[in-house]
Amino acid sequence: MKRLIFISFFIFFADFLQAQIVIHKTLTVEDGLVQSNINAIHEDRNGYLWFATMDGVSRWDGINFTNFQTHNGLTASQVYDIYEDMNGTLYFPTYGGGLCAYKNDKMQRVFPQIAQVDSDLAVIRQDDNGNFYLGGYKGISRIDTAGNAELIDSSNAVWVMEKGRNNSLYFGTYKTGVKVLKNGKWSWLSEKEGLINNAVWRITEASDGALYIGTNGGVSVFKDGKAAFLGDECCFLNTRTIAIYEDHSTEMYFGSMQGAVYKKGNIWKRFTEENGLTANDIWSVFEDSYGNIYFGTGGAGVCIYQPELIENYTKASGLADNIVRTIYEDANGTFYFGTDAGVSILEKGEFRYLSTENGLIGNRVRKITGGPNGEIYFGTRAGVSILKNGKLNQLTAESGLIENQVLSMYSGKSGAVYICTRRGVSILKDGVVENHNRKTGMADEYVTCAYEDSKGDVYFGTYLGVSILRKTGWDTLTMQDGLAEQKILAIHQDKAGRYYFGTYGGGLNILQNGEMKTLDINTGLSSSTIWSIQEDENGKIYLATGKGINILTFKSDSIRIRYITYKDGLASDESNRDASFKDSKGRLWFGTSKGVSCYNPAADHPVTSPPRLHLSSVKLFDQEISQQKTSFKYKQNFFNFEYIGISLSAPEKVRYRYRLSGLEDEWHETTERRARYTSLSSGAYIFEIMAGNEWGYWSAPVRYAFTISPPWWAAWWFRFLVVLTIVIALWQLYQVRIRHLLHVERLRSKIASDLHDDVGSMLTRIFQGSEIVQISRDERKIKQTALRIGELTRQAAQTFSDIVWSIEAQNDTIGSLIDRMQDLRYQLLSDVDTAVKFEVQGLERDKALEGSVRQNIYLIFKEALHNIAKYARAQKVEIVLRNDKQQFVMTIKDDGRGMDKKKSAGGHGLMSMQRRAEQLGGTLDITSKDGTSVRLIISRI
Repeated sequence: MKRLIFISFFIFFADFLQAQIVIHKTLTVEDGLVQSNINAIHEDRNGYLWFATMDGVSRWDGINFTNFQTHNGLTASQVYDIYEDMNGTLYFPTYGGGLCAYKNDKMQRVFPQIAQVDSDLAVIRQDDNGNFYLGGYKGISRIDTAGNAELIDSSNAVWVMEKGRNNSLYFGTYKTGVKVLKNGKWSWLSEKEGLINNAVWRITEASDGALYIGTNGGVSVFKDGKAAFLGDECCFLNTRTIAIYEDHSTEMYFGSMQGAVYKKGNIWKRFTEENGLTANDIWSVFEDSYGNIYFGTGGAGVCIYQPELIENYTKASGLADNIVRTIYEDANGTFYFGTDAGVSILEKGEFRYLSTENGLIGNRVRKITGGPNGEIYFGTRAGVSILKNGKLNQLTAESGLIENQVLSMYSGKSGAVYICTRRGVSILKDGVVENHNRKTGMADEYVTCAYEDSKGDVYFGTYLGVSILRKTGWDTLTMQDGLAEQKILAIHQDKAGRYYFGTYGGGLNILQNGEMKTLDINTGLSSSTIWSIQEDENGKIYLATGKGINILTFKSDSIRIRYITYKDGLASDESNRDASFKDSKGRLWFGTSKGVSCYNPAADHPVTSPPRLHLSSVKLFDQEISQQKTSFKYKQNFFNFEYIGISLSAPEKVRYRYRLSGLEDEWHETTERRARYTSLSSGAYIFEIMAGNEWGYWSAPVRYAFTISPPWWAAWWFRFLVVLTIVIALWQLYQVRIRHLLHVERLRSKIASDLHDDVGSMLTRIFQGSEIVQISRDERKIKQTALRIGELTRQAAQTFSDIVWSIEAQNDTIGSLIDRMQDLRYQLLSDVDTAVKFEVQGLERDKALEGSVRQNIYLIFKEALHNIAKYARAQKVEIVLRNDKQQFVMTIKDDGRGMDKKKSAGGHGLMSMQRRAEQLGGTLDITSKDGTSVRLIISRI
């Protein structure tokens, strides 16, 4: 440092006290707000935020607005107040339309009788007895618990009201101060009693009993019978004050025509357009259940403030440039912000500037850090400026620096300052510069950052991995050692001893106990490029990326990731490389492309209450239906479920888990606020949905159970009928099978009986004849017996033929029966020269005929013809088969000698004929006159 240049350090002060930006979010007409004049704000028990405006009412769920105007329920456009009763009904007094209420998801007119008393309403409250009091153009009205409306005071128009302790009511007028109703008695608070002005805009009773009254002349406070004027304490409160609000910590907010004022103890803080308000005209103030403060403006929408969480500084509030590349705080609490336009210095709320015009070696500042003796180092693209005792010295390549273009700097514990450049590292200690690059053992010469660990080893991030300067020499970490990417942008060691390496595009590498773990966009980070790393007092790790700040919290073996983004109040989501800093108060500063943000971890309290979850709509084929409907037909199977988890602390970060029990067991996690199911089959289902906030707290499931009926062919009754039909069919088949088996059994029995009775007896007689032939010596007897045996053999053969014919299925027709009868009559009657007349009437030859019927008819016919052939000696036989509409008649008549019934009564043949006629269910008549007539009558065949 032979050529240090000493220059006088001139400081230029800003012309005006600039303020940090604390308003980070606004709600305007462009966001969906119905109108921009905000008269009142209210959070209902379901978590929705309501805004009363000059042209309707808006309901906000944290993301979307639902608006109510005269076309969808309101009776007039101007709404000045919002009140919620114990039952959750919201009341909206309208100017010109009486009283409206929101109940059961519908905005409608209520108590129409009040409009007859006073239709120009401005405010409503309810006393302890359930009576409603309303203020309006005509004065004070009351609606009792029976619904009766009356005007109880018409002396002054009333625009504001407050329900105080002991059931007291305060009514603010525009000309005569505050009228008080307490224990049935009236009194006044006016200029006579100490009120600063009689034109009253707001009345608020604080938790300590103090009554704050905003007037045209400022704010008066009445407490313990004494009146005070806050304008004497704060000059911004001596003007018309329209809004007064006490937050959860009992601190007071005041809204006036000159912005908002916050009183905490004896400290006053002012919010104006310079702090980010969209307008200085504040009409209403409100705090939600998450601690967010809402400023309703007169014509510029709503401004949202999160107390002490994030403060921003931009060029508009005093920075030399919006692109902040480095931040530093000195021992006196003065902040330095390095930009491409020099250094902006913030001290006691005032900005001053350091640039090449007053001694800085270069305006493109890349890193600011402190030295061991209180000096401040400014690393620029043109070298290093060192500020000590109000003077600037310069360090460049000419004075020993390895390269003028500084990328980063780091102050070590030993007093050394490590200056990182594109050509290597310069180590400045005790006035001596020591340079290192590849030649001395570094992995690469493009050095982006430096960090000293708890052991005294110094880690340098390069574009070819990590170079580590140990007491024993240089060491290197590369992708072979587990790094996901060798371009290293940031290095940090946490309190637990873990090492963090932020890479360019490769995510975050965490080295612990010799094991390397990688987090990237696929495992939850918002970006895989890590520009800088910080750690807060509680051990949480903060990663500055191009898509917001990622916060890592370690729990056991798991890592939970939260995000801070532009929507939470950051100046921008796009952080700059190596542009983060932890100050003496534990606050974290992040330089972005649109200013610098100061984040206070101590004010970022975990929200332990989960989002308030609502199943907002159920849609069938994209048509909304009542959630009371739970039964659907089989074709009604396309469902859309829409839901909302309200968490006003971070509405964009609400996550959802849903599933359809009856279809799936696993939960789906999403940020979408709808789920769709199509082509559901019949069955019972339960749609379940949970909502979780950014802190990992999840709501209890909200459920919607429904059933889809099966189609008629899949309904239980149809299935029952099918089963019953099958059972009956099986039973019938079983019966058919049984009948068939019985038929077969009967057929077997019949065949056996026939064989036994007819054939068996014939065979016995043949056997007996053969015995006679064998032992007889009488030739005549032998001859007769042989003839008899031949006759019996022919009969046996005929009987066998008949039996076979009767059981063959192919013979089960009427035609087969007729043909068999014809064959038999030729066989029996042709040999006795008997003329036969065979007549058939009304019979269908192809018609099926049950085998047993066919056989019995045939055997009766056969027996009759046998008798004619053997005994009748008839010349003529007449056979008639007639089938009419109701019966079948078979008549066999001969002209023979007839028969004696008495002698034949015991004959086997006649008995067999009668038995077969009975089996056929008919009758058999045998007459013997002028021959013999056999007549069989049965049902039609």
